[in-house]
Amino acid sequence: MNLSRKVFSLVAVVGMGVLAMPFGVVAAGLTYSADTTVALTAPAVNLIIKAGSQADSVTINAGNLQATLPVSTTFTVSSVSRGLTVTHNSSNTSVTVTCDGSGTATAVVTTSTSSDTATFTPTAAECVPPSTGGGGGGGGYVPPSPNPAPVVPVTNNQPGLEQPLAYPVGTLVQRGTTIYLITAPYEAVGFTSWQAFVGLGYQLRYVIPDNLPGYQISTSYFLSSPTQAHPWSAWINYKRTIYYVSPQGLIGVPSWDIFLSNGGEAKYILPANKADVEVLKKNPHLPLLQPDDSRVVR
Repeated sequence: MNLSRKVFSLVAVVGMGVLAMPFGVVAAGLTYSADTTVALTAPAVNLIIKAGSQADSVTINAGNLQATLPVSTTFTVSSVSRGLTVTHNSSNTSVTVTCDGSGTATAVVTTSTSSDTATFTPTAAECVPPSTGGGGGGGGYVPPSPNPAPVVPVTNNQPGLEQPLAYPVGTLVQRGTTIYLITAPYEAVGFTSWQAFVGLGYQLRYVIPDNLPGYQISTSYFLSSPTQAHPWSAWINYKRTIYYVSPQGLIGVPSWDIFLSNGGEAKYILPANKADVEVLKKNPHLPLLQPDDSRVVR
């Protein structure tokens, strides 16, 4: 009798949508009438079990969420900070993973004639939404390879090119399997490894697809290591102070208004690393940034 009361109490809380399920707990006979957040620990990521999901049991492990699903059941999980992968056992189970325009990943698992166990695992980075161009249907969006190919120089003399797109400095652009950083007007630098992209603080949610016609692609400088100093024209955050990375060194930004007046955007701010700090120590007394400062590359 006491056990039955405990199970009923748990299901009632889930129906109210206020349950935050702790690590390691297994709950039985669940029906989610409201979105419910669960917390993983490795990595420290929140997943959301969506309203309408049903399961015989749910287990929250350190790095994934595992749901045992009965016949003819749908179970949906979303993440606003990471992509999602799903593994399962039955060939009769349907799995769909999507990424919307805000970078939210959603995985929908539906069983048919047999029960199944589905494991939802966050990826190493955020999902990338599909491009918004026209065109026919087809398969889902395929995100960039976690190991982008080395940078390949391109020829800028393209017939019929009148005016290439002028991306702001700091924009991330994917061309083929390589991601590039716009470092100056019509100039781009390529990432040669996934580790460098993530380690330097860049995020997939801000990558846009384009072939970069008319752009000069660097063949002598690359973003190849997570420990290298951030490139010139980057904005970095060190001890709650924003700095602009210039050829002279790191230029302190005295106010948010001055940051904005120089074309800064919050999405461009990256965490400083040891190499950046060494650059700051070599020349710590550069004049602070001024409104519309001529030292800022636009």
